[in-house]
Amino acid sequence: MKKHIVSFTLFFAWLVLFFNSIISSSYTIMPSELDHYIPDIHFIHESYQSFQLPWWNPYTFLGHPHHAILHTPTYYPLLMLLLFINTDILLVNLLILSHIIIAFLGMYFCVFYFTKNSGASLIAAFGYVTNGLIFFLISAGWIVFLFSYAILPLIILFVVMAVRKKSYLHMIVAGVFLALQIHSGGVFFVPYALFLCVLLIFFNNKIKLKYKFVLLSLFLITGFGLSAFKILPSLEYNKLTPRSEGVKFSDFIGSDVLSLKNSFSMLIHSSQSGNWNASVGFIILIFSLLGFFDKRSWIFFICILITLLYASGSFLLFLVWKFVPIINQQFDVSRALIIYMVSMCILAGFGVSRFIKKYYVCFLIALVMIALYKPVFNALNYQDMLDKNEAYYFLQEQHGLFRVYDSEERGIDTTISHQSALFNLHSLFGFVGRRFYELDTYKIFLSQIKKHDQLGELMNVKYVLSDKDYSHSNLHVLVKQFSKPYEERYYRKYLYQLNNSKPRFFLGNGLLLDKSKQEFQIQKPLPEDLIILENVSEKDIPYLELKNKNNSVAVILYKNNKIILNISSIGTLYFSERFSKFTKDWSAKLNNKVKKIYSANQVFSAVVIDEPGILIFTYAPKKAYFGFFISFLTIIMILFIMHRNIFIQQK
Repeated sequence: MKKHIVSFTLFFAWLVLFFNSIISSSYTIMPSELDHYIPDIHFIHESYQSFQLPWWNPYTFLGHPHHAILHTPTYYPLLMLLLFINTDILLVNLLILSHIIIAFLGMYFCVFYFTKNSGASLIAAFGYVTNGLIFFLISAGWIVFLFSYAILPLIILFVVMAVRKKSYLHMIVAGVFLALQIHSGGVFFVPYALFLCVLLIFFNNKIKLKYKFVLLSLFLITGFGLSAFKILPSLEYNKLTPRSEGVKFSDFIGSDVLSLKNSFSMLIHSSQSGNWNASVGFIILIFSLLGFFDKRSWIFFICILITLLYASGSFLLFLVWKFVPIINQQFDVSRALIIYMVSMCILAGFGVSRFIKKYYVCFLIALVMIALYKPVFNALNYQDMLDKNEAYYFLQEQHGLFRVYDSEERGIDTTISHQSALFNLHSLFGFVGRRFYELDTYKIFLSQIKKHDQLGELMNVKYVLSDKDYSHSNLHVLVKQFSKPYEERYYRKYLYQLNNSKPRFFLGNGLLLDKSKQEFQIQKPLPEDLIILENVSEKDIPYLELKNKNNSVAVILYKNNKIILNISSIGTLYFSERFSKFTKDWSAKLNNKVKKIYSANQVFSAVVIDEPGILIFTYAPKKAYFGFFISFLTIIMILFIMHRNIFIQQK
């Protein structure tokens, strides 16, 4: 016990030494987190604190089912435990620190279970939190991958314990950690975690084959059953995206494919190209090679060899891309490096335990590892970045339901979603995502009707942020030219206001339909509020002649999953919310009468208003409800197995 306390004390001292700059609410060590995950956590945090479920996100992509995105930690328990934190940066910093602690403790106890050597556990655990991969996950902003990375050793620990003890209870615990890994948002690591666990189960010769299948089934049922309310909506949403048909092989490989010719230098120092880093350091390398003399470690050598073949773009990678439907929807095979990293650290633990028996020697080696740990995190002052961003203050002073569009020209592969966190905008603001999937379709549609200028107008965009001077265009009025802010990456020099921007919800005209051919005839000149409905039936045709007398639409309530409008005239209500793409879950009632939500202008939504009154939109994701039911049944199964095992033991 004393040795454990000394190990943990050394670890926490290292943690304070290297992460002292982010133990505050002002600094962040992850610049890219502003692009990717702070907006997600900001939305989840804001939703739960306002007693709303973070299901539908109105900020980005003209609205999208946030809970159905696999890489969002919508239901992650640890995030929910920190809801009392009111600052997004402090919340993210605490999540980073807590998962570094989880990663250290998980690897420590995993190796200690294998070796019963606290010194070996200390070195392996330090290797797991001081390697190039975890440095990349932190510094590059892949926070949910860090969550998944931290949980993996705990999954391995309880899988091995379940196999050795033939224990259903330990396998259930492993399944619970698998569910946490899925809910954490780092789901792209999950296939590799499953691969590793399957090998650990079936390469054990001490139990019969039927028990292996029983344990594996229990592991999968528990893990996927407890995460069904995350997985089922994600599978449904995935069908609406290009990934449903799989990604291109070049995208599947990614930019960081390994090369077997120089794999030694890549995996010890850094990756061959791009951002992914696989360095483990010479200390972990030497002890992992010594671990080969322990027969219990051979399974991890096999894992490393398979990972190298896979991540190097060999025939194995092509077969996976060709025939595995879930894996081939991912980008960047370098994510398989998580198998390499966890295997190398466990192997190092075996090597230390076999050749070093004195704890003080292991302690000195751990100190050397700390001394050789070169990465230094450059902390950004997040508050200072906000204070020097003039666009932030300007937009904060604006009122009403409108959207902001980012016409970024620098080619950074990102969405506008980071602005929702950067500007701290409340629910009255919405952002147009640069990568929502139907945008290209909409541009083609506009070119066909020769109405290019409507791109922003009918998306209800009021302001356009840009790093390009559009002052020559008559589409925009320059509102302000900003000085350079603190962080250049988020620099948008110009802010424009559209001349003819429409409200978030408005009653429009310009609907014409050829009743015989079921085709639309476009008026010339084109009306400013042209709306073309799709999938209109014969019984709907009379309503298309409705003309509104005014645009009186009052927003009574606007929340994530519910919108209430007061409409005082007839006509066709047009709105840029993408409800029409999700009509299984979004419903509309006008004066308690169910109304059909049409797809309008190929991308957006519309409802025919045949009488004034109150219109209520409600979001109720059926797949999520069904997933909650499956998860409830899984919990009942777990309780039954636990009760049965406890009863048998007592008997």
